[in-house]
Amino acid sequence: MKALKRFITIVLFSLALVSLSACSQTTSLGSKGKDTEAAKETSISGAGEEAGAEKTEADQEEAADKEEEKDQSDETETEKAEEKEEEKMAKDFTVAEGYVYSEEKTNFVDILMENGSHMVVELYPDLAPITVENFQDLVSKNFYDGIIFHRVIKGFMIQGGDPDGVGTGGSGKHIKGEFASNGVENKLRHERGVLSMARSMMKDSASSQFFIVHQDAPHLDGEYAAFGKLVYGFETLDEIANAATDARDKPQQEVKMEKVFFVKAE
Repeated sequence: MKALKRFITIVLFSLALVSLSACSQTTSLGSKGKDTEAAKETSISGAGEEAGAEKTEADQEEAADKEEEKDQSDETETEKAEEKEEEKMAKDFTVAEGYVYSEEKTNFVDILMENGSHMVVELYPDLAPITVENFQDLVSKNFYDGIIFHRVIKGFMIQGGDPDGVGTGGSGKHIKGEFASNGVENKLRHERGVLSMARSMMKDSASSQFFIVHQDAPHLDGEYAAFGKLVYGFETLDEIANAATDARDKPQQEVKMEKVFFVKAE
């Protein structure tokens, strides 16, 4: 009987040991699982922080690039403005005495000759508005730059404005002739220094060619559209009028307009 009780006690003790061991393993596995999850969370959290740091760095680089582009753009605009100002100043130094270059259309036009001399004409839009507008438009487009005076007759007039340089060319546009015989009152007489439009036999054929009267030519009054007058550079007019010419009244050496532009009085 005692032996049986002892056996039962041993069995129960062994079962208790087995149960205790199983609980210990379960606790260990649970702890290991938690550690693994924590490690995973730590790993994931660390990766996110690294990605965030990389994104922030990329944003900073992009912002820096944009700022650099803006600075370069500003520098380009500044350079353009400086070049424009330098160009304007250069023109200011080449205009006729008593006048300054104007970017805007005015009623004063400077004809700068290739030899550096000047003629300044004043336009009269109240007398010949269509003709003045046409001339101003051509000047604003630099149409006359580099064109020659192709016909010169001393004591009469000097004529230019033909891009072909032969007397038959024009701008491609024709305007109404603003003179008496064409039904338009125009009181400006063809006296020395008057600016007028050349044309063919057709009264509305004027285009780009013009002439400046060297000596009074009253026979032209009422037949040609006078629209301005020389106010500076009569010595230049005389110099051109005295140029040696061929049988067609064309100067033997080119008499070229280097630049024709708007000016205003100082």
